[in-house]
Amino acid sequence: MAAGAFQREYGAEKRLQVLLDMDGVLCDFEVAFLNTFRKKYPDEPYIEINDRRGLSIAKQYRETINPDMHVSIKSVLKILICMANST
Repeated sequence: MAAGAFQREYGAEKRLQVLLDMDGVLCDFEVAFLNTFRKKYPDEPYIEINDRRGLSIAKQYRETINPDMHVSIKSVLKILICMANST
C-alpha cells in the first residue's frame, strides 16, 4: 500500500515512514496485530495467521468478515504504532 493510500485509509495526519522486517527477526507484525486484536476485541471474529493474505489487513478483514471493521482495525494499528514509538 502506497503512503498516500495508507494516509487516506487510516487518517494519518502526517507522513508515515514504515520499516518492514521481512524475515520476522525484529518484529512479527502479523502476530502482534492478531494478539492485540484478540485482546482488545475478544468476542469479534478474526483471521488466523495462516489464513492472512495480501498486504492490507484492513482490506482482508473488510472483505472477509465485516465491511465495517475499519474502526477496529484502525484502533489496533494505533495501539501498535504507539507501542513502537515508545521503545
